[in-house]
Amino acid sequence: MEELEVNPDGEEKELALIYRSKGVPIEQAKKMAADIIQNKEEAHTFLVREELGINTEEIKDSAMEAAITSFILFAFGAIIPVVPFFFMTGYQAIILSTVLSAFGLFIIGSAITLFTGKNIWYSGMRQVVFGLAAAGITYSIGTLIGIQIGG
Repeated sequence: MEELEVNPDGEEKELALIYRSKGVPIEQAKKMAADIIQNKEEAHTFLVREELGINTEEIKDSAMEAAITSFILFAFGAIIPVVPFFFMTGYQAIILSTVLSAFGLFIIGSAITLFTGKNIWYSGMRQVVFGLAAAGITYSIGTLIGIQIGG
């Protein structure tokens, strides 16, 4: 939208080029671009769809849906490593927490293959390695801070 405000002539030329790429004759493409540029909202919607491949009609309510879905999935993911501590303590709880977390990470990594097309084992194990490395780093930092505060 900012480009339409700042450089309407450039955007009009871009609109004409988009129409040309679709096989519209030069003069007709220029006329169509001049017509659509008169309505900035319509021109914006068209440019977003054609340049970025985003259909604004499909994403109108998706921000709230994404926020709610993210909240639920993060809450579910965050509870997995904590569950063992409801029933046990010490190293047993830490080991079970690590195993459950690794299993959850593997499932997430495997699910990612639906979008990437990579091997399930590769994606699953990659997610496990990075997730457990992040957990180890976090645990180490917490231990260091705990030692400094307590010492």
